[in-house]
Amino acid sequence: MSNPHEKSIYLYMTEGSSDKEYHVHLRACGDAWGVQYANGPRGRVGKTKMKTETPVTLDEAQEVFKALVKSKIKTGYTEAETGVRFTNTEMAHQASGHVQQLPTGIDRQRADELTKSDRFAIQEKANGERCSIEVRGGKVRGINKLGLYRDLPENVAHEMAAFGEAFMDGELVGNTYYVFDLLDYRGDDLRGRGFGERYAILEEEVLTGMFRTPQSCLQLLHASFTTDGKREKIARIEEENREGWVYKEVATPYLGGRSDAVFKFKLVESATCIVAGANAGRSVGIALLNAANDLVPVGNVTIPSNHAMPKAGELVEVAFLYFNPGGAFEQPVYQGPRNDILREECLITQVKRLKPGVYMDDMGRRSEAPIQAAGAPPRHRMRA
Repeated sequence: MSNPHEKSIYLYMTEGSSDKEYHVHLRACGDAWGVQYANGPRGRVGKTKMKTETPVTLDEAQEVFKALVKSKIKTGYTEAETGVRFTNTEMAHQASGHVQQLPTGIDRQRADELTKSDRFAIQEKANGERCSIEVRGGKVRGINKLGLYRDLPENVAHEMAAFGEAFMDGELVGNTYYVFDLLDYRGDDLRGRGFGERYAILEEEVLTGMFRTPQSCLQLLHASFTTDGKREKIARIEEENREGWVYKEVATPYLGGRSDAVFKFKLVESATCIVAGANAGRSVGIALLNAANDLVPVGNVTIPSNHAMPKAGELVEVAFLYFNPGGAFEQPVYQGPRNDILREECLITQVKRLKPGVYMDDMGRRSEAPIQAAGAPPRHRMRA
């Protein structure tokens, strides 16, 4: 097992025709310590070299490690794999007071019902980081899923500043911001209005004339309101193997927290898991919490070489084909760390796609027939 003080950081920079990587490692050298680095074009990083000429103490190595990382970030490197430089807001990680409206996961049967309902519109679900953006007096701040201020890609912050006074909700995918809702504009708080009205203002007034150039980093996630329009959008999403779509009740105001008026259906299933511990090689065990707050193992996942190894207790996103209760995720794929989710949200009940013919209760126990608690609504199994 590696020393718990050992760590690595992988940095990227994309600027013009340049696309580079820079790796920094803090490593034990017997009873002493050293700092290593490697750099080169993305995907073709050279051999690791020593930054410390001779072994040093742990404290000295940590200082060299921090100084090297800081110096590379100052020159434009970032931990984001897009390589895009981020803003550095002084309020990062402070509470914003904003609570995002979060969709509830549903299965295919429920999705088909909502597609036919005139009460619901749909938008494609972008596969990125949930991010609200607040613009006040031209000053732009991002807000993550935990309601904390966060840094933004500089190109997104620059374009958003043009709105002057606005508050939008959307998804950050690399250095592109996909807008799907408008919460206020030029001092007019729109949260109490229905989604249909908010969206109309967003599309017809706020974004008129925007998104006309291919190089724009702001994009609108278009909504469909008719049954035919929804079916056409769903067919395209499925044909292109995208992540899924979101249903929004047209007449419902924007309310923070997990919503019973906004639902998501994902073609690609994923779950935020708790790292249970490291295995041999580049693999970690993962687990989820059941209704008794106990950890339920859900298998192992391999960590790609361009990602740092997560530590026990950290949260990670894992995509998978389906889950076999009592067993493991089928074909798990590591998506990356999650620092915008609370541990108590890593529940076994977030898993909706189960092995065909198998059911599961909220304790993570397997059953061959549907399990329903007294007074609870029927549970649906996701079709494979």
